[in-house]
Amino acid sequence: MGLYIPAGLLFVLEIAPADVRAAAVKNGHGNAVFTFLGGVFIDWHSEAFMYGIFSLVTCGGIALLFVLRHQINLSRAEACL
Repeated sequence: MGLYIPAGLLFVLEIAPADVRAAAVKNGHGNAVFTFLGGVFIDWHSEAFMYGIFSLVTCGGIALLFVLRHQINLSRAEACL
């Protein structure tokens, strides 16, 4: 599991739009928080619960990226008019 975290961060850095890239991978604090929360969730419930919660958070982040990209494209289109 330890190797998936840096690989995931590199993947996010590659796919994130340039406008939000600094926010996507700023530092290791978010990584540390989610690693801690993952341990807490496993202690409280199960691995399936942890992966379910993290899947929901990931889907929310992807949706937020699409919304931001759409808003940026709209603002650029309005600026051209």
